Amino acid sequence: MSVSQNTMFAFLSIGLISGLGCSSELPPPENMPELHPVTLTIVQEGTPLELASIRLIPDAAPSPWYSGGSTNASGVSKIRTHGKFNGVPAGTYRVTVTKIEMPQAGSGSLAEMNQTSAQDATYDLVDPQYSNPAKTPLRLEVVAGSNTKEFDLGVPVRVKRKGPPR
Repeated sequence: MSVSQNTMFAFLSIGLISGLGCSSELPPPENMPELHPVTLTIVQEGTPLELASIRLIPDAAPSPWYSGGSTNASGVSKIRTHGKFNGVPAGTYRVTVTKIEMPQAGSGSLAEMNQTSAQDATYDLVDPQYSNPAKTPLRLEVVAGSNTKEFDLGVPVRVKRKGPPR
């Protein structure tokens, strides 16, 4: 192949692979209830909280539909069900918010592994009550139509975790 044929082949290959990855969203399962758009904004003392994980837990009986998301740099999250369907079934939910700081990866040397320091700890950057479904004071009622709400989690914290991330 000549250089121009190689270049054309590369562009066609990239186009084909890109096209395969950009297929339209799959339809929801037949038994999935109607979903309603939910946009949540999470702040701490009015400052947007970036990269926080949000989960909605139904107040009613356990549900097979997992809804949640994570916040962007503006503290905003568009909640999805099963990570791929926009919106949430109607109902009342407890809202959990979690953001943790993990230790940075080390070199893996034996000497480094034998050292323990405060840098090896994992920290909650949100008051731990907000990550516990039984303790969170955050509630959301999802109704037909668009649902938008802001939650202010108060003062920023940095609480050392006693166990693995929950």
